[in-house]
Amino acid sequence: MPRRATTGSRPSGIGEGLAVTDVRAADKSRSLAWHLTVLGLGLIVPAFLFTGVLFVQYSFSESERLKERTRTVARTLAVAVDREVANITTTLEALALSPSLQRGDLDEFHRHAQEVQRRQRFHVTLRDPEGVGIVSTRLPMGERLTGNPPELKAADAYVVATGRPYSSDLLTGVITGQPALHLIVPARVSGATGWVVSASFPPDFLQSTLERMALPTGWSAGIIDRRGLQIIRIPARDDLVGRPTRQTYGTGAGSFTSTNRDGVSAFFAYDTSQSGWRVVVAIPTASLEAPMTRSVGTLLGLGAALGVLTLILTRITGRRILAAMSVVNAAARRIGHGEIVSVAATPVTEINTIGAALREASHDLARRAEERDRVLAALRESELRYRTLHESMRDPFVQTDMAGRIVAHNDLYAEMLGYSADELRHLTYRDLTPEAWHEAEETIVQEQILRRGYSDVYEKEYRRKDGTVIPVELRTVLGRDANGVPNAMWAIVREVGARKRAERELRLANERFRLALAAAPITVFAQDQALRYTWVNSAVYGCAADAVIGKRDAEILERAEDAAVLDALKTRVITTAIGERHEVEVTRQGVSWCYDLLVEPLRDPGGTIGGVICAAIEITERKRAERELSQSQRFETFSRIAGGIAHDFNNLLSVVAGNLELVETREAPDDVRRAIATSLSAIRDGATLSRRMQQILSAGRRRTPVRERLVVSEQVKTAARLLEHTVGPSVALKTEIAPDLWPVEVDPGEIDSVLFNLALNAREAMPAGGTLTIAVANVVVAPDSPELRDGAAPGDHVRLSVTDSGVGMPPEILRRIGEPFFSTKRLGQGTGLGLASVFGFVRDAGGFVSVTSAPGAGTCVSLYLPRAVATAAVETGPSEPAPTGDGELVLVVEDDERVRQVSLRRLEMLGYAVLEARDAAEALAQIRAGEPVDLVFSDISMPGASGYDLAATLRAEHPALPVLLTTGFEPGDPRRDDSRAPAGVAILEKPYSMARLARAVAAALHPELDTARAQPVVTSPVNT
Repeated sequence: MPRRATTGSRPSGIGEGLAVTDVRAADKSRSLAWHLTVLGLGLIVPAFLFTGVLFVQYSFSESERLKERTRTVARTLAVAVDREVANITTTLEALALSPSLQRGDLDEFHRHAQEVQRRQRFHVTLRDPEGVGIVSTRLPMGERLTGNPPELKAADAYVVATGRPYSSDLLTGVITGQPALHLIVPARVSGATGWVVSASFPPDFLQSTLERMALPTGWSAGIIDRRGLQIIRIPARDDLVGRPTRQTYGTGAGSFTSTNRDGVSAFFAYDTSQSGWRVVVAIPTASLEAPMTRSVGTLLGLGAALGVLTLILTRITGRRILAAMSVVNAAARRIGHGEIVSVAATPVTEINTIGAALREASHDLARRAEERDRVLAALRESELRYRTLHESMRDPFVQTDMAGRIVAHNDLYAEMLGYSADELRHLTYRDLTPEAWHEAEETIVQEQILRRGYSDVYEKEYRRKDGTVIPVELRTVLGRDANGVPNAMWAIVREVGARKRAERELRLANERFRLALAAAPITVFAQDQALRYTWVNSAVYGCAADAVIGKRDAEILERAEDAAVLDALKTRVITTAIGERHEVEVTRQGVSWCYDLLVEPLRDPGGTIGGVICAAIEITERKRAERELSQSQRFETFSRIAGGIAHDFNNLLSVVAGNLELVETREAPDDVRRAIATSLSAIRDGATLSRRMQQILSAGRRRTPVRERLVVSEQVKTAARLLEHTVGPSVALKTEIAPDLWPVEVDPGEIDSVLFNLALNAREAMPAGGTLTIAVANVVVAPDSPELRDGAAPGDHVRLSVTDSGVGMPPEILRRIGEPFFSTKRLGQGTGLGLASVFGFVRDAGGFVSVTSAPGAGTCVSLYLPRAVATAAVETGPSEPAPTGDGELVLVVEDDERVRQVSLRRLEMLGYAVLEARDAAEALAQIRAGEPVDLVFSDISMPGASGYDLAATLRAEHPALPVLLTTGFEPGDPRRDDSRAPAGVAILEKPYSMARLARAVAAALHPELDTARAQPVVTSPVNT
C-alpha cells in the first residue's frame, strides 16, 4: 500500500476554538467570592499566626518562670532546714563540750540538758560507747535508756569514727513509739571517747520551718529522709509521715513531672540539704498550663471575629464586581459567535478597560477569519502537489517551516522516531535532536541551506520517543513560495545506526586490546622460527622493547645457560605445536629474577607455525615472599619449641639453685661451700646463656622490642663465644673492645640478632675461610661527617663494626643492600631481609649504618648507636641483708612439684608461713574457703587458668590482696604477655636467687617501701 503524507489539522471555526478554551478554563476556575475570601484570609492569617506565636511564647515563659520559682523555693527551704539543723547541732556541741561532761558530773549535765529541752523543745540523750542512754531528758536521772534501734547505733558509730555530726533518717522512738529524728555529735566524758550527745524531736518540729515560706494556693512542700520516707508535709498530712514516697529522687537538686498521691499531675522540684534530707516542693501541672489555656481562648475568639468580618466584606465586594463582570461576559459570548460587539460602561474602571479590549478583538478576529480562509486554500493546493512525491519515497521524509516546526512527514519518518503524527505536529526538528548537535546543525542551515538552497550530506543524531539516540545522515533542501521567499525546509533521512555500531565496535575492540597490552603487568612478545624477536609490547627481561627486535635471547641475556633453557622450551613448542607454561629464572645485572612464562605456537592464516607467541609475568617478589613465609613459619615453630625447652630448663635451674642455696645455709666444710658457690655461679651462667639464646631465637618473630640501657661489651663477648661454633673452623674470629664504652639504649635480643646476621653474611663471603673481626668503640660524629646519613643526629655514638676479609661487593650491589627482598643469591637460597632488618633496627634506635666494600677487599658494616642519656641510678648495697618475713601467709601456686617444694622451703627459711596449690582453681578454692592469705605467689604458665587469669580474678574479688607472678619464659615469647597482668602486679623471672625472691616478696607485701631491694620486675635472671 502506498504511504501518504500527513499534515496537521486546524479548528474549523473561531467559535469552536473558543468553546474548547472556555470548557478547559471552567474546569479549574473558582468564584470571585472565593478569590476575595482567600485574599482576606491571606491578609489576616499571618497576623493571626504571629499573634498566636506571641501568646505561645508568653505562656511558655510564664510556665518556665513558675518552674524556676518552684526550684528556688526548694533551695530556700533546704537552706532553712540546714539553718535549723545547724542551730540544734550548735546547742549539742555546746553540751558535748560542757565542763560538767568533761568532769564526768552527769547530774549537772542532766540539769543542763533539761534546761535545753524546756527552751528548745527537743530531748537530749547522752549515750555511752555501747549505745546505752546514760542520761536522757525523757527519764529521771539514774535510769538507763536501752533498746535503741540498729540504725541509731550505726549512726553513733559513724559519729565516733568520723568526729562529725550526723542527722538520722526517720526512726521510731523507744519510749514514745512515735516517729522521731535524731541529731548526733561526738562527746568526751572524763576524757574518754566513744560517747555521743543526741537530740531527738518529732517530725512536726520542722513544720514551722516550712510554714514560714508562705506557699501559693495549691502548692505543697515536704521533707524526705535518705531512705525516701516522708518526714513532714504542708499542707499537713499526718497519714503520710513515715511512709515511702512514690517518686525516686536523685542526689543533689533536680526536678521532674509526676503524679502525686492524690492522682494529680504535678511538677516536683527538690534540693538536698547538708543534713542529707531532701526538701521537695510541688505545684500542680494545671497551674503551669493555666497561661496557655487563657492564651488559646483569647486567640480563638480573636480569630473567629476576624473570620466573620472577612466573610462579610468579601460578600459585599464580590456582588459589586460580579454585576460589572456579567456585562463583559455577555460581550465575550457574542464574540464567540463571530459578532462585532460594543460593551456598555460599568462602575469598575478595570472592567471598562477589558470591554474596550473585547471590542477591538472582535474587529481583529473578523479580519483574521478572512485571512485564514485564504491560507487554507493555499495549504490544500500545496498538499495536493506534494502528496504524490511523499507516497513514492522509500526513505524517511520530513518537512518543516522556517521556525523548524514539523509540518509534513511520511510514515517511515514517524516509525523511525516512534512518534504518532499528532505528536510530531507539536515538535520541531530541534526537539528531536540532542543538544550537542544544535550548534553544528545551525551552522549548516546558515552557511549551506540558506546560502545555496541545499546542504551536503551530513550526519547527526535523533532522540526517539523512548529516549534512545540513533545516528542518521541526511541532505536538506530549501523550499520557497511563489515570490521566491524561503518558507520551508525538507530533508530525506537515512538511519546509519547499524553501520556506526559495527565501526564503533571494531574501534573499541582494537583500543581495548591495545590498552590491555599496555596497562597489564605482563610482557607479550612474538618470535619467529629462528627465535628472533619480531614484536613486543614492553621491555623484555629488563631490556627496552626497541633494543630486542631482531635479536635472540642469547644476545640480550647475561648468562648463556639462561638463554639455552629458554631456547629449548620454545623449540619444543614449535616442534610439538603444544603450548607450555613454566617458571623460569634469568640473571640481570647480577641479580636473579623469576618469571611465569607461557609459550604458545604462532600460526599464520594458513595454519602453518611460524614461531611462538609468549606472555611473561615477573614473580620474583612473590617467590621470595613465599620462601620468606615458609622460613618464617618453620623458624617460628622452632623458636616456640626452643622457648619451651628454655622454660623447662629455667625451672630445673630454679630447683637446683634453690636446693643449693638451702644447703648453703647449713654448716658445711669450706671446700663444700666453695663447691656450692661454684655450682651457683655455673647456674647463673646457664641462665644467662638460656636467656641469650631465647632472645636470639625470638628475633625472628614479630615482637615488641624490650629496650634496656646497657653497655654492649658483655653482649659482644657472649655473642663471640657463641659465634665461634657458628662460623666454623676456617674463619678466625677476633674481637676488639675499647675500654669505658658509653651505654646505649637497645633491645639486647636485637643486638644478638644483628651480630648473627652480619656474621653469617660474612661467613658466606669467605667460602675459603678468612678473618672476621667484631670491634666496638666510642666515636663522636661531626655534623659534616661523610658517614652521617639517614637523617641521624651527630654527636656521641658507640660504633659496632663487623669486618670480613671476603670477596667484597661491586658498587651496583653496594647501593641496594638495604632494600627489602634484595638478594644476590639464587632464588630459594636467601630472602633478602637480613641486612634490611639490620638497617631497620639501627634506624629505630636513632642511629645509622655505614657500609664499605670493594671487590676482593672484604666488607665492613658499621652500626652507629647513639649514646644513651645518663639517668640517676639507685645505689644498692650488695652486702645489704635480704628482707625477711614476720609470719605472713604466702600461697604458692605452681604446677611443677619440684619447683613448688623448693619455693615453699625458701619462703619458710625467709620467715613466711606457706600454703601450696597445684593450679589456679585450687588456689581460688583455698582463698574463697577463708584462708587468711597475705600474698599469692603464682607461676604464669599452668594447666587450665594461667597466672594472669588468677591475678585478674583475685584483683576483682580481693582488690587488696597482693599478687606476685613468676615465669621461665623470656619477654617477647608468645606464651608470655605481660600486658595481661593487672596494674601493679610484678613478674619475677626464673631462675632467681633467694635474695631476689626475698626482695620481690617484700616489695609485693610492702609496696610503700622506697628501696632498691624491693624491685619485683627482673630483667636478668642472673642478678642476685
